[in-house]
Amino acid sequence: MFQKDKDRGELDEDLMELDPDEQPDPEDFLPSVSRSDTPPRKKRPKRTGQRPLVKLIALGIAFLLVFRVLAVALDNVSLQAFDFMETSQELSGEEEVQAWKQSIVTLQGQGPFSRTSGTGFIIEDSGLIVTNQHVVEDLAVVAVETYDGEMHQGEIISMSDDYDLAFLTIDANNLPTLPLAEENGDTGDVVYVIGNPLAFTRVANEGQVISSSEEETLVTAPIYSGNSGSPVINEDGEVVAVIFASRDSGNGSHGVAVSVEQVREDMPQAAD
Repeated sequence: MFQKDKDRGELDEDLMELDPDEQPDPEDFLPSVSRSDTPPRKKRPKRTGQRPLVKLIALGIAFLLVFRVLAVALDNVSLQAFDFMETSQELSGEEEVQAWKQSIVTLQGQGPFSRTSGTGFIIEDSGLIVTNQHVVEDLAVVAVETYDGEMHQGEIISMSDDYDLAFLTIDANNLPTLPLAEENGDTGDVVYVIGNPLAFTRVANEGQVISSSEEETLVTAPIYSGNSGSPVINEDGEVVAVIFASRDSGNGSHGVAVSVEQVREDMPQAAD
């Protein structure tokens, strides 16, 4: 009994002599856990370089798609196409051209597959407009924007399958007009084409009449998508034809137009 008390006393003295920083951590008295008792950690699969390869393939495909889109765009619109903007700017400085532009309208609408746009021009101040049939025939609603920026709903009153012509009206008055010539243009005549090519509006270009018949007129003027329905205007400010297509003759692209004599023949009777 005495020996136990002595041993306990000695142990207490030893503990008293311990530095606080050297006292045992309570976790030292917890039962040890063998490494074999812990569940094995799953090994992550080593990267084999597949993800970088997938990224590289995806970047290659994206590059090819972008390159293809750019190639198609450049094929459809050559760099030479932008030359017409410089020519238009020069012509627009002339008072006559500025006056003719006021009769040009922009036609827009929703077709079966996409939005379409084209050109038309006013021939009567009460709102009679000439354009191409292929510009408006598939549109559920024809939106007409006039020179002052006003939007109108166009009403188609007649179309011609044979000559790709269409006549429509808008509810407006005192509009600027372009008069129709009494006769077709003659070969060699200087003419001007004003229209809405390539999403631009009221672009003016200059050319000459190559040939003219009762039904069709060819002109040397740059014609692009959106020019359909553009008037071909002589130096007297009269319309001698209506553009409906372009044709590559080997010496460049020529504008193909319905001659004014045919336009007059197809005009709706109410407009006479």
